[in-house]
Amino acid sequence: MDVQTKFHVNKNNKITGISKDDKIIKRLYVYQPKPCQACGKLFNPMSSAQKYCCADCRQYSDQEHGRERIRRWRKKYKEVLSWFTYTTLGTGNLGEHMLDDPLEEEKKVHNEMKKYGLL
Repeated sequence: MDVQTKFHVNKNNKITGISKDDKIIKRLYVYQPKPCQACGKLFNPMSSAQKYCCADCRQYSDQEHGRERIRRWRKKYKEVLSWFTYTTLGTGNLGEHMLDDPLEEEKKVHNEMKKYGLL
């Protein structure tokens, strides 16, 4: 039994399918070249939804989209962020580590709480 592989070609001489024994086993779609949305270079997409020519362009675009989303969020919640940063305890006045002298440490904590109206 001899199995023959055939390529189906359309009128523009493009391969549109593969068949064995006159039974189509795979359809091939050829898409027009289009520009990459990240770098602008022309490429032949493998599907109609493909936007980028390579993985590097896709990754760069994803990162840029994430940065833009964060910029919009920060702009939208600017007042809330500034209020939150201002009213949060531990804004750096106390330091990262405790002082060796417990009396000085207590004085700093007391001043921090007084500053924010907690005493």
